[in-house]
Amino acid sequence: MDGPDAEEQITGLREHLGDDVLVGAGTVTTLERFSRSVACGAQFIVSPAFDAEIVDMARDADLPVVPGALTPTEVLAAWRGGATVVKLFPVGPLGPGYVRTLLEPLAEVTVMCNGLVTIADAPEFLRAGAAAVGMGATLFGDLEPTGVRKRTRDLLGALTATA
Repeated sequence: MDGPDAEEQITGLREHLGDDVLVGAGTVTTLERFSRSVACGAQFIVSPAFDAEIVDMARDADLPVVPGALTPTEVLAAWRGGATVVKLFPVGPLGPGYVRTLLEPLAEVTVMCNGLVTIADAPEFLRAGAAAVGMGATLFGDLEPTGVRKRTRDLLGALTATA
């Protein structure tokens, strides 16, 4: 929701893809961005940080909400605050070992790893206990379709090779 065409992109994806996929809104950092996300049809909310008010509003709207956190205190606060999943962000530079160590005492928390996660280390984050990985620039980069398809195939190959 930090781009100039966010609403149009969400609306367009929803129209083009129908009910085959869920289309969410990312970088939802303010109540105004949350309202815009809902108005254009976002089906889930993602934020780089935990904001209790945004989480409450998403839950009231019956939308899955994925706030960001990094430290054990932030992760537990987001989870107890009602997060559907906690987005560990930016976790890529810390590596899968951080996730494994973090989740040892917080096993009840469901996390998604995001922020400089690479195709090569995505399987390791999942083995470390993450329920999912998120990749923006890693997959979409310059938005050139051939490159996006290749990187997506590479990711799927890396994930299935280690399954």
